[in-house]
Amino acid sequence: MRVLFLAAAVLLVSPSFAQDAKMMLEQDAGRLAQMWDGVYDNANQVNEQERLKIPETAWEARRLKIFKKVDAPAFGPHVTYVEQYLGEPPTSVYRQRIYVHRADSANSRIVTDIYAFRGTDAEKVLGAYKDPSKLNGFSPANMDKLPDGCAVSWKSAGDSFEGVQNAETCSYAPPGMSEKVRLSDRIVLSPAAMTTNTKITRKNGSLVQGNALNLPEVSYKARPFNCFVIVRNPDQPNGYERYNDLAINDQGGEITITTKHKEPLKINVWMLNLVPRVAGARPTLMMYAKEENNKFERVGAFGSADATRLAVTSAFGEANCTLAR
Repeated sequence: MRVLFLAAAVLLVSPSFAQDAKMMLEQDAGRLAQMWDGVYDNANQVNEQERLKIPETAWEARRLKIFKKVDAPAFGPHVTYVEQYLGEPPTSVYRQRIYVHRADSANSRIVTDIYAFRGTDAEKVLGAYKDPSKLNGFSPANMDKLPDGCAVSWKSAGDSFEGVQNAETCSYAPPGMSEKVRLSDRIVLSPAAMTTNTKITRKNGSLVQGNALNLPEVSYKARPFNCFVIVRNPDQPNGYERYNDLAINDQGGEITITTKHKEPLKINVWMLNLVPRVAGARPTLMMYAKEENNKFERVGAFGSADATRLAVTSAFGEANCTLAR
């Protein structure tokens, strides 16, 4: 009789428990989308590779990755637009996607489905992180979804998330390739950084993309700054030029100004919140300004990692940057 009573109690409680578990997963899916929102750059890692004597065959290319939480109800409640760049500085776009985060209560996990743009659609939506209206009209019906086996499977780990793509289940033919490849990745997303270990291999096991030493790529979340630059210029009536509302970030962000001198100067301002890979060394916010043709010496300013303003002065003038609100 007692066994029957307990069984009946379990039946009564289980639907509510399952509903609560699903609700928690939905909340985590929203928290994942919110946490991922931002600009990430591996400038710290790239900056340190030579000093740490990492073999050049295992050097990471410079990458800037933008993840923008967008309102796109055709896909679901938790949607991220992705736009990624390569180069030094990273100005060449190489990847655009739609990520859809959802609860998978049957497997007690969060899943991110990945959608690719078709044909020239990627060009049409370039910059959608600044103007999400460019995504109007897009839905799962007019995009290419990666196979279900390529979805990222997530679990919450305190204030972070850990995600996995499995090469055993993720097989697809990327644009420009006739043969299928296998994709694996391990992602750790925290409020401050994103660590990935992406590997793409052919059927025979040869590497298409990935780190030769299996080292993870570390990209820190960038803080946006707003700058003004004042340049001395006797060729101007008031003796100087002023440039306002210049956007930069603290993960390798840079701006370049071409002045109005009779022989124009090129003033470059660069900023990095350095996270040293040396025990005991303190993170430091750095900013440098220079003239690209070396007409003035490079000057720098340094502050704590959480500094909200840096400024440098030189023979050319002044560069002043403040954390954007």
